[in-house]
Amino acid sequence: MPAAPSDLNLTSITKGATSGAYFVNLTWKDNSNNETGFKIYQSINSTNNFQVIKTPAANGTGYGINIGTNPTPGTYYYKIT
Repeated sequence: MPAAPSDLNLTSITKGATSGAYFVNLTWKDNSNNETGFKIYQSINSTNNFQVIKTPAANGTGYGINIGTNPTPGTYYYKIT
């Protein structure tokens, strides 16, 4: 079984120059050498309702989540498995 990733961090929030979309840029530590990818979950509630929003490829250590051109105001929560 692959070791779980750790140290999930939000590194920045950026706005695409041409798309106008906002991106939440996440990084993490890859602690395994045999995973097939990771699942990134997002929620607007810190305790439940997490949805898989992206499955980056194996050996990845970062990803920019597109939250659209007019994101819902509030706090977004993320986890990775």
